[in-house]
Amino acid sequence: MEGEVKEIQMEIAAIKRDRLDVMTKRQMNVFTPITKLREELIRAKTLAEEERTRREKYETKLKDLELKLSEICHKEIPGHK
Repeated sequence: MEGEVKEIQMEIAAIKRDRLDVMTKRQMNVFTPITKLREELIRAKTLAEEERTRREKYETKLKDLELKLSEICHKEIPGHK
């Protein structure tokens, strides 16, 4: 009888482990895609920020060059009259 009780206890423990494994796998199936999407979102935000910074630098340089060109043109025009 003790042997049967121990066998039943072992079966119950195995069932509990299997149930825990199933629950863990379900959670991983839910959280893994969320984690991947979060990582992709962070990468996309980082790339967008880098692109915005480059664009701002380019626009600043372009405005500086336009201003210099405008100054050069305005200095030369009165001298030609």
